[in-house]
Formats: sequence, structure tokens, C-alpha cells
Amino acid sequence: MLKLILVTCSVFICSFAIAQDDTTAIKKNIRLCADSMATAFMTKDWKTFTRFTVPSLVEMLGGEDSFIVFTKEMLAEMPDSAIKEYTIRDVVQLVKTPGNWQAVVEQHLVFEADSMILNSTSYLVGISLDGGRAWSFLDPQGETGNARLLVPDLSPAIIIPKTKDDLRNKE
Repeated sequence: MLKLILVTCSVFICSFAIAQDDTTAIKKNIRLCADSMATAFMTKDWKTFTRFTVPSLVEMLGGEDSFIVFTKEMLAEMPDSAIKEYTIRDVVQLVKTPGNWQAVVEQHLVFEADSMILNSTSYLVGISLDGGRAWSFLDPQGETGNARLLVPDLSPAIIIPKTKDDLRNKE
């Protein structure tokens, strides 16, 4: 009788574990996609960068070609050497919704211009529509309202921390 109970419990636990989403794998996918986006940004591979941008933003700006033109224009005033570092750090939040996965991902940028250095820590919102395999991102500039404009079904559980900027003189 004890063996039957143990076997039944084991089967139940295993089937429950299999039914759960593998958040470790999902977080790994988030990091891979976000790192690819950051690399595309740093190497000015705008086609790849666009692929990792939330589709609603790309469409709002007129599609892929218009988005690329817009991105280039936004960065035209900045010297190529101004961005010293762009790294993806932690997945700080992961939320499953009925239609997708949503995440908040920390990013860190170091800008250097003239006599100033800016260390900026901000947060991307990530969206996956395929069970957590592929991800696209948007930078809401620390504002949940900005994210909701582009992702109307953003989970109320998503909390976007404020951007932290540290501006200093070069030493």
C-alpha cells in the first residue's frame, strides 16, 4: 500500500513538474535575444535591431525601413565613440499572461561626451508571443504609460523601475 501511494505521488509530482513552464530556459532566451539586440545596436546592424524591437513600435513609425531611418536620425547627432558600453543585465521580472510572456530586463549604458560620463541603468519591457522562445523589446524610459501605449495588454503586474542616471565629470 505504501508503494502504491509513493508511486502515485511520484507520478503526480512528475506530471505537475512537466506541466510547469521552464522559467530558467525562458530567462535564458530573454538574455540571448536582448544581448543580440544590444550587439546589433552597438554594431549598427539596424535590420537585426529592428527584429528585436516590439512590432507595434516599428509599425507606428511606418514599418521596418522607416524605423531604421528614424533610428539613424535619432543617433546622427551622437558621435560613434560616445557609447562606451551597452550591456544587458538581469531579468528582474517575468510574468505569464493568457496570450504571452512579459518581462522587465535591466540594461546598462555608459555614454561619454565632451567632459562628461553618464552611467545609465534603465529597464526594457520584453514581450514573447511564442511561449518564451523569441523576444522583442521596448524602452519605456522608466514609464509604464509609455509601455502601455505600445503594448495595450501589458500586465498590471509588470513594474518598470525608474531610470537611474549618474552624470559625472571625466576625471
